[in-house]
Amino acid sequence: GQTFILYNRVESIDSFAYGISKLFNEEDNVRITVAHGQMSGAALDDKMTAFYNGEADLLICTTIIENGLDLPNANTIIIYDADKLGLATLYQLRGRVGRSGLVAHAYFTYKSGRVLGENAMKRLNAIMDYTDFGSGYKLAMRDLEIRGAGNILGAEQHGHMEKVGYEMYSRMLRQAVGALRGEVEVKKETEVRIQTDLVTYIDDSYAAGERKIEVYSRLAALDSKEKKAKYLAELTDTLGAPPESVLNLAEIALAKNIAAQFDAERILVNDKGLGVIFNKAFVKNTKLIQAIARDKSVLLAGDAKTPTLLFRVKNMSVREKLERIEGFFEKLKVES
Repeated sequence: GQTFILYNRVESIDSFAYGISKLFNEEDNVRITVAHGQMSGAALDDKMTAFYNGEADLLICTTIIENGLDLPNANTIIIYDADKLGLATLYQLRGRVGRSGLVAHAYFTYKSGRVLGENAMKRLNAIMDYTDFGSGYKLAMRDLEIRGAGNILGAEQHGHMEKVGYEMYSRMLRQAVGALRGEVEVKKETEVRIQTDLVTYIDDSYAAGERKIEVYSRLAALDSKEKKAKYLAELTDTLGAPPESVLNLAEIALAKNIAAQFDAERILVNDKGLGVIFNKAFVKNTKLIQAIARDKSVLLAGDAKTPTLLFRVKNMSVREKLERIEGFFEKLKVES
């Protein structure tokens, strides 16, 4: 078959090609050609057509080949400085070979002695791990995690998710897609913010890659104690007993989702106490006000702008305080 060498530096690609040519003897009769994006359209077309027609054995090129002609006789690709390319690009380049019955080979190389960064190593490991047919989705999820989505509920959030959080971001996305499809209007919700000193994250040792994204998403959608118990049991069966940080995530997600149904705006929970601050719509929620009046373990404080519900939670742990919120609002939900 034919071979690609991916060298992604236009300014030195010709000298690189000359160095490669010196690796062969004349009797080897290896025909080498070069292609890159700064060539004229006609010259590039000639180069690629010649390679397609089998008039060259080795094409030294830039990522210009990421998408283009289907070259069934090309069965080997060697990528120079693969650690400097993104995962999506590596995946596309790998797909340039193996398009026929020929056994294909893809080599991802980096300079000897170079200390790779953490993300570069993750990208190279991912491209080696996901080789099965149909693995593009898994690679996309892994790429998303490497570039920051794995921290969407932690301190290092990115993009729009940083502004609104994963849960609210997902809801906004669903609402936007539903509106475009002309589906029934979904009631817009505001995210309940929570202030707590609980440790809340999913360590790679428990769930990594696309599985971590799935766990975050499932936890963020919990809206009843029954769903929480069922999903935690599912996690125990598939990944083992959830660590404290994951149990904390489950409690926080459930407390936020239940409180959001009753005009809550912010939850404050720590060693000192527990409070829920409501938005202005609170004054119109007569069922909530009546429930507060009946419950002797809660106290309404604050003012008209920031009505605040304080709970008596002496000697409770932070997680028990969150469960107290869940119990209060779930009871109200049943009564409603």
